[in-house]
Amino acid sequence: SSAASDVYKRQVLKTFLNDLLVRIDMNAWGEPWITHFAEKPEIAGWTVIQALTTSSLTIHFLDNNGDCYFDLFSCKTFDIEMVKTMIKEYFDPVSMKDQYLVRQA
Repeated sequence: SSAASDVYKRQVLKTFLNDLLVRIDMNAWGEPWITHFAEKPEIAGWTVIQALTTSSLTIHFLDNNGDCYFDLFSCKTFDIEMVKTMIKEYFDPVSMKDQYLVRQA
């Protein structure tokens, strides 16, 4: 991928992250880590890691098939439907599978 394309993708991911945190009323703890990498080409893709005051958010996109793995771990409740809406708005997935675990903290 070109340098200009990488800058654009990094900015889209940062904009998504900032917008999401506003809409679900959570606060970032420090700056996000947004990079494209992989140990093996078949798992290469963009990764976002953001510490939150209430826990953490990680996202990984696979280049080879377009899959995305999204994990929002929080001791603060949040609107799951809003998160799904945001993913649809920004990334227009063909399909989504979701799983929720309620933490007993």
